[in-house]
Amino acid sequence: MSEESQIQKEQLIVIPQDEKFVETHVTAATINVLNDDSIVIEFLKPKISLVVKDGNAQYQGYFVSVARLIMTPATAKKLLNDLDKILQLYKSKQEQGEENEKI
Repeated sequence: MSEESQIQKEQLIVIPQDEKFVETHVTAATINVLNDDSIVIEFLKPKISLVVKDGNAQYQGYFVSVARLIMTPATAKKLLNDLDKILQLYKSKQEQGEENEKI
């Protein structure tokens, strides 16, 4: 292991999770601005039930809120930039995968 790798390894910091830490799968989000200019992102997930009526089965449901993030405009802008970078990497990998399938 090089000296540089050793220094990088020693600089790793584990960030502890708060007791109210939330991890969940979401399928929708809403974004709003509060009166104090804070940005609010509310994450939603579907609650779906199978229902049967007259012998026919179907699904019905609605969204429930699972997490709400309130942040400054500066934090929201950083989040936007970071998401853009991640999505560009994702898109690039997807395009490379499509090229590999053609070969």
